[in-house]
Amino acid sequence: MSSHGIWYTGGTLYGCEYVMFIIIAVETVHDSCTSGFSTGKHLVVGMKILFICTANICRSFMAERICKKKLADSNRTDIEVSSAALFDIEGLATDPHTVDLLEKNGFNGVGHRPSRLTSDMVETFDVLFVMERWQRKWLISRYPHAGGKVFPLKPLSMGHTPLDGQDMYDIKDPYNRSSFYYRVCFAEISLSIQELIKCI
Repeated sequence: MSSHGIWYTGGTLYGCEYVMFIIIAVETVHDSCTSGFSTGKHLVVGMKILFICTANICRSFMAERICKKKLADSNRTDIEVSSAALFDIEGLATDPHTVDLLEKNGFNGVGHRPSRLTSDMVETFDVLFVMERWQRKWLISRYPHAGGKVFPLKPLSMGHTPLDGQDMYDIKDPYNRSSFYYRVCFAEISLSIQELIKCI
């Protein structure tokens, strides 16, 4: 199965199985992360993870802050984490509802500045996690050589019931919607990252 076929697995890969699939795919296209199978400690050492969404003011920013804290709580200092936007939306500041939600749940929500994805980021990071299917298609259309390391984030949490009741792959944008959608987004991202860290 190729990494391009991950969308058509029908939900058969999730949690640690999905992480294993990602690691195998990544190691064929990038050599900066090292498998730790023989160490008996961590599955991966030195991975660079990039979270991507439309504007980097809500979902990918949220994922970055959640992931950084959970890694720190697990004493993982070898994993590099950042986030970026597909598009440069001038003048659009970090979403205050996202900042508030992060702070209320014990995560650092301040000091973020949205940044746009660059070709250097695509080359440098080992894994690019996107929030929606169209974002993966967009990325691969512009960086076809990176297709083997672009993955949806949400299937990592598929050991849990999909919180939106229907979509197995997309973490929907809560921007300018009610607090309910922000909470769903936070829960889906948090569960996905929890599974990711547990498995690496």
